[in-house]
Amino acid sequence: MSERLLAFSPSLGGDMNGTVIIGVGGAGCAIAEQLGHSLGHDVLAVNSAGNGLEEKSARHRLCLDINSRGGRLPTVVTAEAAAGEAADEFRKILAGNRRVILAVGLGGATGSGAAPKLAGIAQTVGAHVTAVATLPFSFEERRRAVAEAALLKLEEHADVLILHDHSTVSHSKSAVQESLNEYFDRLASELSAQLPKACGGTDSQAR
Repeated sequence: MSERLLAFSPSLGGDMNGTVIIGVGGAGCAIAEQLGHSLGHDVLAVNSAGNGLEEKSARHRLCLDINSRGGRLPTVVTAEAAAGEAADEFRKILAGNRRVILAVGLGGATGSGAAPKLAGIAQTVGAHVTAVATLPFSFEERRRAVAEAALLKLEEHADVLILHDHSTVSHSKSAVQESLNEYFDRLASELSAQLPKACGGTDSQAR
């Protein structure tokens, strides 16, 4: 078993119509865990080492080797490369699952680099991919630039896209001050309400 797989089940869904929720990066994992509770599907948490992956409640976790590359900070490019290197493990995890709900908070290195790559891999094994993505607040200018570039790539590999832009939240400063757990609970509740219709087989984008 690869050291990247902290916990592993060959088929998360257990049947040919299974659905797995995948969280990529810190925010994506937080949203995915809440969606898993709401929708009752298995959750796979994907993140880089040292970002609290071991502490996630998800039984299934995939660690990307991003931080050990020459001692440099992770970048979108290294995250994408690490996701590619984990492709074989990722395909095994997807076995038997025909639907993937991929949650990601775009703007950070791991989510922005790895999520589009993993979505593309999921499509190559015949999975229907619903991407649930968030964009940073308007005052996070650098992260928004990264997020918008990543969003273009993610759109290429998503059959359905549900996009939540934090900059449209009323009183965004109060949202920042809100407990992260409470914020993601509320956000996941809103997103889970949109998912049943979005995952019903339509290929149109839900925004």
